[in-house]
Formats: sequence, C-alpha cells, structure tokens
Amino acid sequence: MKIGLVIFGEPFGGRENVVFQLQRYFQKLGHKVYLISNSEFFGWTRKLDCEKIDLGPMHSTKLLISKIFKLNVNFPKVNILNPLLQDLFILNKRRSIINKLNTIKLDILNFHEQSSLRLFDLNYLKIPSVYTFHGDKYDWITGENKLLGYRKKGFSNTKKKIDNMNGITSVSNDLITRLRYQGLNKPIELINNGIDLRFIESINPGIKDKTKFTLFFPGGSDPNKGGLEIAKAINNLRGNINNLKLIVTKKFNYDSKFYNYIMDNSLFEIVEIHGQVSNSKNIELMKSSDVAIQPSKKEAFSVFYLEAMACGLPIIATGNSGVLEQIENQINGILVSKHRTSDEISEAIQSIYYSKSLRKKFSDNNIIKSKDYDWLDISQKYLNYYTEVIKNA
Repeated sequence: MKIGLVIFGEPFGGRENVVFQLQRYFQKLGHKVYLISNSEFFGWTRKLDCEKIDLGPMHSTKLLISKIFKLNVNFPKVNILNPLLQDLFILNKRRSIINKLNTIKLDILNFHEQSSLRLFDLNYLKIPSVYTFHGDKYDWITGENKLLGYRKKGFSNTKKKIDNMNGITSVSNDLITRLRYQGLNKPIELINNGIDLRFIESINPGIKDKTKFTLFFPGGSDPNKGGLEIAKAINNLRGNINNLKLIVTKKFNYDSKFYNYIMDNSLFEIVEIHGQVSNSKNIELMKSSDVAIQPSKKEAFSVFYLEAMACGLPIIATGNSGVLEQIENQINGILVSKHRTSDEISEAIQSIYYSKSLRKKFSDNNIIKSKDYDWLDISQKYLNYYTEVIKNA
C-alpha cells in the first residue's frame, strides 16, 4: 500500500510523535510511506527513511513573508499572522503539490492536524482521504477553543473538508463524544495512540539519586499541563517531605508563572529543568523517577501516560477527558479533580510517597496495561481501516 501522511508540525508533540511512529511501523510492515510536511518537522525528525515531500518553512513569519512576497525582511515571529501567511503560502503551491500526489498514485492520504487540511482540495485531489482527530486546538479565527476547527459557522471551510473525508478516526472515545456534540455525524473509527515498547525497554535508566523521591513532569512551562500547580503542591509539602525532587522536560519559558513561582519560593534546588530533550533522554529520566505527574486541564489520549505505564511508574493526573480511558483512580494511579488544586496534588503525592505497597500495585498494573498499546498493533489497526476506506471510496 502507498500511504501519504500529512502534518504541519510545531513543536514536536503528541500528534507529531504519532505520525513519526506510524511511518516507521508502516514501513516495517512492508508499505511505502510518503510524508508530506514542513521543513521544521523534518528538522526535528532527521532519522526518517520514508519518502519526504518538504513543503518548506511553515512556522517562521520571516521566511513565510520572504517566500510569498519575495522580500528579505527581518520580521519577528508573530503567531497570529502565521495562519494567514500559511494560507497564502499553500494556496500558491497547492495545485502543484496535489498534482504530484495524484501522479504518485497514493492509495490513501491521512491528514493529522487541522492546518494540514489546506492541502485538501475537493475538486482536484483524487486520493481517498482520512482525517485523524488528536485533540483540542485553539481557533484563532473565532477566538474560541473549538474542537480542531470543527464548527457550524466560521470563516474557514474546515468543517466542509472534514465532512467530505472518506474516513475519520479519533484517538479517544471522549473526543468522539465531543465531536458528536459539535454536530459531526459521520462514522468515526476509534484508534488509540500507541508506544514503542521495544524502544522503551531498550533504554537504561539514568543514575538515580536514591536519597530523593523523584517526580517526573514532561509538560515544560505549558500552563495547561499543570507545572505551576505541581510547584505549589511541592511547596505545601515542605516540612513534611524533605527529599522531593521534580524533573521537568519539554519546551520551557523562563518568563512563565511556573518559573517565577520556582524562583520566588526558592524551589530551584528541588526543581530540575531539562528543557526539550530527545525521546530517549526523556525515557531515561522517566525510568530514574518514582512517579509520573501531569495534571493537565485536558488530554485527548496522552502518549506520556502510556510511556509512564511502560516504565512502571505510578501516575498522578487530572480525572477528566481522555485521561479516564487511560487511568483508573487507585488502580494504576491517582486522579485529582479538574480544579487541580495544590492541596489535592499534595495529597496524591503523599499517598504514593508513604505507601510502598500502593506504588507496587500501580507499577505492576501499568506495566500490564501498557502491553495493549504496542505501536505494531496500533499501526495494523490503521492499515485495516485504510483498507476499508479504500474499498468503499
């Protein structure tokens, strides 16, 4: 099967990781993969053996202006301008890209992110197409947090394009429920995210400080992930637990409220900020920790929780959205309420800290549960669905 995967990624996160893993496993299973993406994504994922169709830079305001208007100006990045510039950029190239895709004679095209739909053209694209919903995304046009742009009114034709897809998949049942609420009545195939179990098993843990009880948090300074709330919880526990350590990975803004709280409350000896690290380093740090923690406002189906399961870590998370399909309270982790108060998080940390038997129970259950999300099996589910879509197209 000739498979095209489309994504305009920035930064390297959950949906980008899904696309990266799919192209790897599709090829292992003997299929030809074409990855249609932006230069930034290819820069983050250099070890790609598939065919690449590089659309150029998509997230640099300066480079977009230079490509569109042939102007060499020193323009700072302006996030609100980039969607408009991306529209213009793709509009100029869309016909030639679609002609190229049609010439390749792909069997299926899978779009993995809202902005990639700019390539979808009802009149010219002759390839059966699937859209995969990964989660929520802020809609700069309407000023609302609509589900990946699927809305009944607005200035774009995102809804029309999704309605005309040959197939639709979603990573969680929670996401499907919200899509139904927003009026999407087409059949939706549930295909969860996965993890590379063999890769995770191959990573050795880093050197662990056995005098510390280490919490691992991969949310960087993103306020939606709950770093500030974790810092407040740790501050609450001072005097009760004196050997806590918090490891923080992913993109970090040193002007954030999270960082300011760390400095204002002298937590810099407890909080260890690593910033953006490789996936192998992330797993290494995770394996040298005692607890995985990420009390997000909302998650569709977090790859991080799956990785934490495979590493045998107890998990502290927020009991809402797709998280409830991954974590059962007091079975493989502890769920706090959607309010994410520091008192709740402090209590969850203490429960796991003081109970070795609870840690073992969560760890054992997570290792068993992680086996259900092997990318090899998840990839085959995508392939089976593609076959069905092609047959009915």
